[in-house]
Amino acid sequence: MLRDTDDHSSLAAAIMSLSAEAALLKDRVQLLQQELEHVDTRIASVSNSLRELSRSVEDESIHGEFAQNG
Repeated sequence: MLRDTDDHSSLAAAIMSLSAEAALLKDRVQLLQQELEHVDTRIASVSNSLRELSRSVEDESIHGEFAQNG
């Protein structure tokens, strides 16, 4: 009978430990998802900035050619 109680206690302790670990992992996943959203936003911002810079350089190049040829 003692062994059954020990097994039951060990099982209950394992379940509690795994539940606590699962809660921590869930929080960590949520944090990582937020960080990924932040990175995605920054990537989009940098991409837009590069696109605008590229257009600006192209415009300056076109206007510069007209000034030289005009």
